[in-house]
Amino acid sequence: MKKVILFSLAIFFISCAQQKTIAFDPYFDSDLDGVPDYKDACPDQYGSPFNLGCPDESDIPESFNRQLSTDADLDGVPDDEDECPYEYGSPFNMGCPTE
Repeated sequence: MKKVILFSLAIFFISCAQQKTIAFDPYFDSDLDGVPDYKDACPDQYGSPFNLGCPDESDIPESFNRQLSTDADLDGVPDDEDECPYEYGSPFNMGCPTE
């Protein structure tokens, strides 16, 4: 009986440890829209990467701080290296749109 209880407790703590690891993963995407939760303006709604993870641009909350996202236009180029940080562009063109 003691072995069953110890085994159950071990499974419980291992499960909790795995959930904690997933919850604090910086690339965790709870709504599976391709935008990690730390950059997602609507982390509980499936949306477009072009709308900061929201279904529509008008759904982006006014309280969302675009500066918290290191890539405001979600083009794959970090804002500190992006020559056009608020325009979606190519990583091969320093983050600016190609003509």
